[in-house]
Amino acid sequence: MEAENDHKIIEILYTDPCGNMVKRRILPRQILFRVISGHTREQWVLEARDIDAGVEESFALKDIQAWLPSELLAAPF
Repeated sequence: MEAENDHKIIEILYTDPCGNMVKRRILPRQILFRVISGHTREQWVLEARDIDAGVEESFALKDIQAWLPSELLAAPF
């Protein structure tokens, strides 16, 4: 398994299947075209490690509202 600091942590704003806007810190793994829980059709999906929850998650790309590399989160602008 690869070390977490081998990749860039990304923070995303994501609309979950219930319509809630949530913030997640993730380590992206891969992008696939498939059906995921909470959705009924195949679509582009980002597979990633949720840093705070410590689990692997699937995020529908169409539901990611914004993303930002972690090193920019503390930028003074």
